[in-house]
Amino acid sequence: MKHITQIIALIFLVALPFSSMADNDRIIQIHQLPANAQKFIKKHFTELKPSLIKQDNDLFDKSYTVIFNNGTKIEFGKNGTWKEIDCKNSSIPQEVIPATILSFIKEHYPNAKVLEIDIDDDSKKYDVELDSGITLKFNKHQQLIGLDD
Repeated sequence: MKHITQIIALIFLVALPFSSMADNDRIIQIHQLPANAQKFIKKHFTELKPSLIKQDNDLFDKSYTVIFNNGTKIEFGKNGTWKEIDCKNSSIPQEVIPATILSFIKEHYPNAKVLEIDIDDDSKKYDVELDSGITLKFNKHQQLIGLDD
């Protein structure tokens, strides 16, 4: 039994540094974002001022979160490509929405505002939330595969 306790203690001591590295978030400045993220913000969100920019360092990955003064939040992957955009009560700029998805929304929900869009890193599926509360789900080919209301 004493031997098992020592093994468990050893595993804990080895795992401890990795668990602390897995949640190593820090506040950064806009110039510390990847170049792609900086360009994206300058192009599509020029009128907004960032109020918080955070770098999330996970064990094997890095991501960035930008929160603007109006509550809009954008999450970027390690290379600066957006993963999620949440504009709360305002519309996401149409240029950001993939053309096929935007066309579908304009055809089927002509008066809707897109408040949130995110893409899954692995499956490349899109979730698009409209101001009506409906969430449209698209596959990696940007074809509608479901909706939640």
